[in-house]
Amino acid sequence: MYLRALDREDYARFAPYLRPMSKEGNSRAVKSLSKRKVASKFLTIFFTISLIATPSILNAKAGIGISPILSGSMRPYAQPGDAFITRDVPASTLKVGDIIAVHSEKTGTPYAHRITQITSQSGLLRIVTKGDANPSAEVDPFMISPNNLVSKNIARAKYVGHVLVYLTSVQGRQMASSLLVFANVLVLFMFLFRKKIQTLIPHAERVYRELYSETQEVKAIKEKELAVYKDLYAESELARKKQNSDLTVYRDLFAEAQEVKEIREEELIEMLEEVKSLTNIKENANA
Repeated sequence: MYLRALDREDYARFAPYLRPMSKEGNSRAVKSLSKRKVASKFLTIFFTISLIATPSILNAKAGIGISPILSGSMRPYAQPGDAFITRDVPASTLKVGDIIAVHSEKTGTPYAHRITQITSQSGLLRIVTKGDANPSAEVDPFMISPNNLVSKNIARAKYVGHVLVYLTSVQGRQMASSLLVFANVLVLFMFLFRKKIQTLIPHAERVYRELYSETQEVKAIKEKELAVYKDLYAESELARKKQNSDLTVYRDLFAEAQEVKEIREEELIEMLEEVKSLTNIKENANA
């Protein structure tokens, strides 16, 4: 950074410091960059694991779940890729128009649709649901006890459904495990090379301090030279102004001399004309 502002002579003075710094001093910057990369990887792993574990923790502690939307059955209210945020509530509190996330009793497929009808049948609640974009309701109604809990939609989050589906899939869990193993290996390498890094850092700091000190000295010299140049420039400006003033005086004197010359020439012409006139008069008298 400092070498750009220095001359070749200054670079020659810094060369002995730059050689060891290039071999050992730069290790501090490299290690610092490595630490930032490791921290970034840890944050990525932590974020991934949090996304995987958060739905389970929230569902177990607060009854809050996340139901990703994979089809367009709830358009236009929800698009594929969105997710419903649900809360477990007693089935007796549900009403027509609520959106619930349930599993099909026959296929076990999860879905989240809007309630269109609620009736009682043999001590159970018979809940008929329908997707907003579907032409008809589900063939098989959802049967549940009034005291049992049902996941009811309380909010909608855009664009997070696909991410959650991937992270909770087999591939997503394998990716999280791979990142965790990789992070452990990086931590092991950092522990093994920690002593070497601690040895190189003091030397690099000393080199940087010496470089900074010499750069400050060079800067002070340059500032002194600049001050001298400013003084010389100020003196030259004064001399130039004085010359301009003298030139103005010479111009005025020259103009006055020209005026005097013109007056003398006019007087000489007049005298010549008088002499010529007297000569003519004398010649006529003699004749």
